[in-house]
Amino acid sequence: MSDEYDVLIKNNTWELVPRPSGVNIIRSMWIFCHKLNSDGSFERYKPRLVGDGKTQQLDVKNAFLHGDLYETVYMYQPVGFRDPVYPDHVCKLRKSLYDLKQAPELGGLFLSQQKYVESIIARVGMSSCKSSATPIDTKSKLSGFSSSPCEDPSLFRSLAGALQYLTFTRPNISYVVKQICLFMHAPMTDHMLALKRVATISRSSAEVEYRGVANVVSEACWLRNFLLELYHPLTKATIVYCDNVSAIYLSENPVQHQCTKRVEIDIHFVREKVARGDVRVLHVPSRYQIADIFSKGLPLILFTDFRDSLSVRPPPAPPEGLY
Repeated sequence: MSDEYDVLIKNNTWELVPRPSGVNIIRSMWIFCHKLNSDGSFERYKPRLVGDGKTQQLDVKNAFLHGDLYETVYMYQPVGFRDPVYPDHVCKLRKSLYDLKQAPELGGLFLSQQKYVESIIARVGMSSCKSSATPIDTKSKLSGFSSSPCEDPSLFRSLAGALQYLTFTRPNISYVVKQICLFMHAPMTDHMLALKRVATISRSSAEVEYRGVANVVSEACWLRNFLLELYHPLTKATIVYCDNVSAIYLSENPVQHQCTKRVEIDIHFVREKVARGDVRVLHVPSRYQIADIFSKGLPLILFTDFRDSLSVRPPPAPPEGLY
């Protein structure tokens, strides 16, 4: 508890001030979590000082631990660490604590890896380069034999690994990072160029798309049966969208031919559900297929729209007057 308290004081989490009249003072509490050893055995209790958000007036969960607060929040002094000189003073928070309902004002979680991105770019010597519109060329196809070997394979692998961590906050580059990582064992010059473009367009086949439809139909049927057991059966068909016209045709008219001989079980399964009226497989234009950002290279307009749908945004601006 002393270590936790010392860290909070070192970070200037609050300042002691006389208790103002007519304001809400939130409680402070100590919560003890179990810290385990690598083998799963108990090691010790880890104390954590939290603010009782239940006594606040805002309905916004804390997103930035120890981040700067723009609102005025008062909290009672931590139990066991009351200042002997000013025992009646309260803590005017400068930064947020666990369980506060402050920050950010909109009830979301904003994650940023800006400094991490800048460090990756600096390692490649590209700090002065212009950015590209999309992380991958829609016409390029990466191959293991398309060019000469990469001059520095170790650098390629290191950067590819760094980009994997970047996908936590930049899901829009997940596809191209996955493609790059396929060649980590023997990177070529073209692969390094593709990597630099980040910070091969996969071909859809009727077989692959249809297996995806079958998986969705299977999950939908499980949910329908579950609701039936709860005496809330569905009276309408479950709508399944697919952007592959051939796969949709197979769900209604399963003509057997060479390219579908390995999916006969899936064909009969989906076809049965469609015939019974439990499922309808409809076409969705690629324009609305947001998942494409994870599976192929896209034109700039589609890439931008789909990226925005993933809530990848610029950093939020601070409230007016605060710097």
